[in-house]
Amino acid sequence: MTPERIAELRKLCEEATKGPWFVESLSNNIIYCQKGNYIAQTWPRLKKDGSTDYLSVIYDTKFIAAARTALPELLDEVERLIAENKRLEEKRVALHKELVATLKEMSVREETI
Repeated sequence: MTPERIAELRKLCEEATKGPWFVESLSNNIIYCQKGNYIAQTWPRLKKDGSTDYLSVIYDTKFIAAARTALPELLDEVERLIAENKRLEEKRVALHKELVATLKEMSVREETI
């Protein structure tokens, strides 16, 4: 994930209504924010055979509500892993340089014997 994409997603999170968001328990298709304000409503989708998929309402609504808090958490984790990867790469490069230097030193010592 690029830094630009992370910034774009963070901006979306910052501009959206603050979380967490909740699913209204009676209908399972209305999303509210912490203060009880209405955020969104989902509708069932049609299956390929033309019938209505009522379970999609529950799944979609729960997904949208969970994504409000999950996305910032996931972005934090992505950034943490990027930083950790950078740190480990720097350590790998330093260890490689140290190994090369040690091997050269051993080669010089071997030649003098």
